[in-house]
Amino acid sequence: MIKIKFDIRNKFGTNNSKKIRKDNKIPSIIYGNRIKNINIVIENKYLIYIKKNVNKYLNKKEKIVLYNCNSLLEVYIKEFQIHPIKRIFIHIDFILISTLSSDWIEHRSSKS
Repeated sequence: MIKIKFDIRNKFGTNNSKKIRKDNKIPSIIYGNRIKNINIVIENKYLIYIKKNVNKYLNKKEKIVLYNCNSLLEVYIKEFQIHPIKRIFIHIDFILISTLSSDWIEHRSSKS
């Protein structure tokens, strides 16, 4: 299992995504059944191993732990996009498996 550090993403839109990518980071999102979507940013250097072994991490074959100062989240990669020329990740979608520890994740109400 690989561990990847992430930061919460507060700014959205195409221009902000381009700025994030210029800083050698990847805009990403975490989806889950009972949580609100979490927009995150991951540094590209953490994804080199995943890119080399991408088939291992697709289709729920291998779990990934995302962490920051407040939480540990166990996820799978659902989808990703790779730049056609540069061959680097430009976006990754994760699916939340379990929350190992977190005090800030917003849970959806039962009406959502």
